Amino acid sequence: MGVLHALTSNAVLFQWDFTHRCAFKEIKKSANKCCNHHRRPLDHSKGAPPINVVMDGCITGIAGFISQGEDWKNIPVAAFYSAKLSSVQQNYFIHKIEMLAGLEMTVQLR
Repeated sequence: MGVLHALTSNAVLFQWDFTHRCAFKEIKKSANKCCNHHRRPLDHSKGAPPINVVMDGCITGIAGFISQGEDWKNIPVAAFYSAKLSSVQQNYFIHKIEMLAGLEMTVQLR
């Protein structure tokens, strides 16, 4: 998979061949295997553990996740969201970026 790293340099001519295609397919297969393995559906029944909504924002991006359980640090994730901020959004005050993280996460994960 390290063969793809060389293509990220401006000093190298971009040439996509069979080796690069195979490496990229391996990366996609690994990402899909991991992504689908860890997600868990939420339990909305009476007496179910609490649902946790955690989000954060910084000058370049926003992210958040939803999980369910007593300790939000050690439980499986039900949904995850992340996005880069546009050049206009990067000029927002930090509290507005934090609110944008919550808004975007609820819109994308409903």
